[in-house]
Amino acid sequence: MRRSIIFIFLLFPTLYFAQCVEGDCNNGKGTYKYKNGTYTGNFVDGDLMGQGDFINRRGYTYSGSWNRYEKDGYGEETFRKGFSYKGNFSNNKRDGKGYATFNDTRFMKSISYKGDWEGGTVCGEGVLSYSREVKYGREKIIEINTLEGDFINGVYQGELTSPYPDQLTWQPFILKADDFNYYNKLNDKQLKKLKNLAVLEGSIVVSCECRSGILLVDAKAIFRKDKSWWSPSIPTKTKSTILNSIQRDFDIIEWYARELKWELNKQKLSCSTESVEKVWETLSVKNKECRETRRLYLGETAWNPKKGRMKNSQPQEKWNNRISKKLNKYKKANQKLAQKIEKKLSKTEPPGCLSEELVSSIIPNKPTVELFVENDSGQKSERAEREEERELQKEERERKLQLEKEAERKKVEEKEKKELAKQNKKEERKIKRENRSFVPNFPRSKQLE
Repeated sequence: MRRSIIFIFLLFPTLYFAQCVEGDCNNGKGTYKYKNGTYTGNFVDGDLMGQGDFINRRGYTYSGSWNRYEKDGYGEETFRKGFSYKGNFSNNKRDGKGYATFNDTRFMKSISYKGDWEGGTVCGEGVLSYSREVKYGREKIIEINTLEGDFINGVYQGELTSPYPDQLTWQPFILKADDFNYYNKLNDKQLKKLKNLAVLEGSIVVSCECRSGILLVDAKAIFRKDKSWWSPSIPTKTKSTILNSIQRDFDIIEWYARELKWELNKQKLSCSTESVEKVWETLSVKNKECRETRRLYLGETAWNPKKGRMKNSQPQEKWNNRISKKLNKYKKANQKLAQKIEKKLSKTEPPGCLSEELVSSIIPNKPTVELFVENDSGQKSERAEREEERELQKEERERKLQLEKEAERKKVEEKEKKELAKQNKKEERKIKRENRSFVPNFPRSKQLE
């Protein structure tokens, strides 16, 4: 018997790290030390059953319900880097109703979510709240956003920011003098120093939609009425000229919104929170480019009727043509790209929410020595049989995954073969065209002298 125990420890040296350090770790309450952490709670037939706490070496903690080494039922977990969750679990993953707080990102702070989870990911109906810093001129404001609706793989299906009560969505020639709700009280001397007697405050708004695992992005320009300035002393005869000039400023924001939409959709991003982070990053870059273009436009087309001069029409016409070309260019580009994407999506079945991969470090590493221990009758214990069944299921899943990878590899090889055959045909046609011409040999035998 002693020899068999020594043999087992030689085969499985990691078992030295798995031991009961306090209490009853078979049927009762106790503390069991695993290789990757420590569990304190209830045991039934050596299994983790009922309420218990697990803490690993990386600062992860879980306190809640267990069912045979699996988190099952209500529980609370926290990670060292800041993520925390309270809610239901199933098969070691967050599943059901739950509330979570996330780590801050570059563009989102104080992120929290309450709602449905599936397979460890945010999926279903819920409410996402976060704050972000927005700059209006030289003023920085912290805005709170609340997104309520459907989520797929952690991606909100709709606008990524809460709508403003005073926003106006872009349309050609939509602006009116009444849309400017902010009036700056200045005297005539101050007004004459200004380059423009109206200032537009606008931005790009982004929406996301997941279809067949692909993230589709929409972008549009909006106008903020309460933050846009209009001088009440603008002469009546010049209102239309100023409105047309400001409308073109609005058109520039729409130009960059369409460009942003085209650049993101042509990348065919996956439906994931990583892709949403890329959307935020691209939006930040596009906003900077848009602000620079608007600054150049307003500088070259500036006009203050209070100074008594007529507006120079040449710079305005030049910018009008440029803006119109850009709007038409990206309108056609987005329409063409949308047709290609729609054609591809119509051939694929829409998948459900993707299940998150299980991280082994956040669950106790179950000792496997009992698989090799036989009872008095020479038969394996029920626990060993369950383990063997789970191992067989795991092997079957791995085998199916391998077959899927092999099928995908064959598809790629067939596609490469077709591309190569197509390239070879092009080369053959090219050679044939080159062989049509010939070089005459001189002198010819029958050539007349």
